[in-house]
Amino acid sequence: GTWHRIESPEMKKIEVALDESRFLLETVFSSMNEAVAVLDKKGNIINFNEAFAHFCRYKNKEKCLKNINEFSKIIKAYTPDGKFMSVEEWPAVRGLKGETGFNNEFLIERTDLGKTWISSTSFAPLRDKYGDIIGVVQTMHDITERKKSEQERDRQAQLLNQVQDGIIGSDPNFRITYWNKGAEQMYGYSEAEALGKTTMELLHPLYGPGEREKIIDELNRCGIAKVRIRTKHRNGTEINAEVNSTRITDEIGNVIGYVVTYRDVTDRERAQTALKEAELKYRTVADNTYDFEFWLDSEGHYLYASPSCKRTTGYDANEFLLNPSLRHKIVHPDDKQIFVNHIKDEVSKKKPGELEFRIFHKDGGMKWIHHVCQSVNDENGKFIGTRGSNRDITERKRMEEALAKQHDELQTIFDTVPASIYYKDTENRFLRVNKSFTNMMNLSKEELEGKSLFDLYPKQQAEAFWRDDKE
Repeated sequence: GTWHRIESPEMKKIEVALDESRFLLETVFSSMNEAVAVLDKKGNIINFNEAFAHFCRYKNKEKCLKNINEFSKIIKAYTPDGKFMSVEEWPAVRGLKGETGFNNEFLIERTDLGKTWISSTSFAPLRDKYGDIIGVVQTMHDITERKKSEQERDRQAQLLNQVQDGIIGSDPNFRITYWNKGAEQMYGYSEAEALGKTTMELLHPLYGPGEREKIIDELNRCGIAKVRIRTKHRNGTEINAEVNSTRITDEIGNVIGYVVTYRDVTDRERAQTALKEAELKYRTVADNTYDFEFWLDSEGHYLYASPSCKRTTGYDANEFLLNPSLRHKIVHPDDKQIFVNHIKDEVSKKKPGELEFRIFHKDGGMKWIHHVCQSVNDENGKFIGTRGSNRDITERKRMEEALAKQHDELQTIFDTVPASIYYKDTENRFLRVNKSFTNMMNLSKEELEGKSLFDLYPKQQAEAFWRDDKE
């Protein structure tokens, strides 16, 4: 006889409901940003979304591997502290054993591609109606960029804690939300004690009538404000502070807080007085020197410039005294960065420093300067200024350039020799090659000099060439 399948309306409804459920599941899978995969008891990936394929560094689902054992051949996993994880420790395998995990972090390495990334993974076993494990579902999210951002945020916080100035962050009501180590040292309050307090109740700033309101109005209108006010240390000692405030806004312009830098300038006037007294003794000698002698205070302002500055730069002493930025302005653009870095070192290194750089003379010509300087400190070791000297070495530089030109001419002769010539060091690196050699090698001079045979040839061939060179 012949069997015929008879479909009842109830069976048809069940099949339609199943189809709708599958469609809904596929739609949810495909629309999720997180990588999702479902595995059966044997470790076969029976369902996953496009995000999972991308998470595993595949272009699409079709290219993606479908079994955990296959993945184990190209994937290595490590705990956050760098410990290698065996396959038995992988989230999917743990899920098949009945374990559950939420936002577990792992470092994943795709060995065939040489790529690594950090994953936040959640997993749980799948059970049938009898409670038996029939598979596992896991979701994964690539948090590599987030981790980089967190590391950068921590790095910036560490940098801010190295700053000697007090840096204070606050909300729109000036309630403290950030308090760096500089603020702690300057005012005597720990971070825990400062957070949540207002700057008024903690620092006790002394304002004149209506002064505070005027400063806040300027800050909110202009975005920045710079003032000098008296504040108080925890022990009651007054601190004269130079205060720089910056308004912080959201994307639509609403004020969400302020960042304020406090610099203790209490000792500045005392230091400047000490410098001026020393300057009187120094001036007698310096006024009669050939080189451009100078004296700067702790803020980089000229306290003294010898008359010879006019011979060196074309500018007289008063021009430097009245315009502190002039010494930066006349520096050649290509040398500005090394000049700025040198100035920073004046304070930090507290030992003699020197530098050669170019300036533009007032007549428009270019001069080479040999600069030497020494930081000046008071009896307590506090930096109070810089004493230095600038010498015109333009003629010496011209002689050096002439020598360099002669060297270039010799190189030209070297390059015209038809034979292939090269020099190597004891590490098998090309130090100098002529044009004939570059033509023979079909490589440029830049591609050869500084490179060894091992950079240019397979190891076995390079070793053979190297043996020939030694012989």
